[in-house]
Amino acid sequence: MQFGRIKFRPTADGDLDFVMSLERAPENSPFIRQWSRQQHESAISDGNMAHLILEDANENIIGYIILVGLESPDQSIELKRIVIKEKNRGFGK
Repeated sequence: MQFGRIKFRPTADGDLDFVMSLERAPENSPFIRQWSRQQHESAISDGNMAHLILEDANENIIGYIILVGLESPDQSIELKRIVIKEKNRGFGK
């Protein structure tokens, strides 16, 4: 799936080292609660959540996003988390 300059794809197990390194990066860690690998794996397999990798037009990984509420009877989705690797490029807007 693509929106503008950003492509979204499901997070694979092989992406988790990248995801966890983003959470622990000094510029992100004060703002993002760090999850364990098991918590990310649970989110990936949870039908109520979308754990997605963000890629630019050249398919370079630029970050990840977690959405919650896919199965909500209220048809309401929560943006749980978004982390962008390179800041000030407009990807988080």
